[in-house]
Amino acid sequence: LCTDRAIVRVMAITTARDQPDPGVYPVYAEDLRTTSWTGGHTSILDRFVAFTRGKYEGARIGFHAVPHLRDGTLLQPLETVGTQALFGASSGCIRVRPADAVAVWDHLAVGDEVHVIS
Repeated sequence: LCTDRAIVRVMAITTARDQPDPGVYPVYAEDLRTTSWTGGHTSILDRFVAFTRGKYEGARIGFHAVPHLRDGTLLQPLETVGTQALFGASSGCIRVRPADAVAVWDHLAVGDEVHVIS
């Protein structure tokens, strides 16, 4: 996370391989909790900060905590966030650990810019 071009927090992320495209996007929505239907089940996405839509299905893309099922089971072990082992495991969003999701949620507001660089 950056403020006035200065890094204020570095965090591990898990992303998709091919989206979102590099560019500058405005944050357009924040949901404390939302859901997604992928992989044959409903995933719960906490602290969702949306900034674009997917280029394949048009689904919202944003930052959020590692998804979990209704019973609390994580869909990705927290220790694997940021590792090459699960690079591409996301459908497009930027998954972060729960504490980092709180930091992103507190840092960004609707209208703020998100810069995707790769």
